Amino acid sequence: MVQIKHELKYLILFSFFGILASSARADVDVINTDFFHKISVSSINLTLLDWDKEIKQWVLDWHPVSNDVFELGLYPSNSTPAFSLGSAESWLYSIDQNNWQVLDSSAIKNNKIYLKKNTDSSSLPVEIVVDKDKESVNIAEYSDYQLPENIKLISRVYQLDSQKTDLVIKFYYQSVNSWHKQIFQYDPSLQTWSKLGAYNNVEEKFLKQTFSKLTGSIYLAVFEDETANDGVASFYDQSKYRSFGYKNGLYTASRQYPKGTKLKITRLLNGKSVIVTVNDYGPESKTNRLIDLDKTAFKQIASLGAGLIYVKVEPL
Repeated sequence: MVQIKHELKYLILFSFFGILASSARADVDVINTDFFHKISVSSINLTLLDWDKEIKQWVLDWHPVSNDVFELGLYPSNSTPAFSLGSAESWLYSIDQNNWQVLDSSAIKNNKIYLKKNTDSSSLPVEIVVDKDKESVNIAEYSDYQLPENIKLISRVYQLDSQKTDLVIKFYYQSVNSWHKQIFQYDPSLQTWSKLGAYNNVEEKFLKQTFSKLTGSIYLAVFEDETANDGVASFYDQSKYRSFGYKNGLYTASRQYPKGTKLKITRLLNGKSVIVTVNDYGPESKTNRLIDLDKTAFKQIASLGAGLIYVKVEPL
């Protein structure tokens, strides 16, 4: 009888500690790098950029360390990988819980970092500017909104009231990544967002939107889409390179996407698009161009005289 009581006591203790362990650890995932290098955990999307190829598996450990701070660990810790993090919501990250930075998908090379939701909208790296007649426009921060899924808010949400019916707005951003950025308009009555199709000047880093026949208030914000990239494109004559076996077709050179990938290329200035296949590696990183199109594909969306154009690149 005594032995049964002791066994029952140990069983209760083990059960208690088991409950504690399961409540303290939110997510543990094993990444097999032979098959993929992206994983999602607790609304955070992690992408391995560079890692020790001898290590076939990484363990991703995510658990809370306080009410609003989470620890993200990537193990084994004897090799430090480079990775990026993204989310549809705004987060801050820190190495030591002292110096917090806005998570903007830059490369991170620490096996353990801390994360918390970004509740300070003033730290979001976007500035709104009215091109003309600034005194006729009242701009205020708006907070009563619902966030859409799959895209990341990178600005405050603004309410604009104008005494003019025509208005030109620019959003200047500081993000260092090339993810597609766009201005969205919010409808408070329907609680829905709609994309406006603003022009993204990817070199001077601003989005420009023209409004005409304005009535009442408008609600604007900038979002970032991690499934597409904005950048500079040029063209070249692939028929000169006989080893390709391609002559003047719907092809492109890319450093980011592997050969055989189909891409939709849209010119940001006019919305014209073309579907191409990656068949070459390039352009050189020092050019700061995102892709180089075969001249035949380039002519589908711009004249060769344009030389360099801003484009949106979407994998299909």
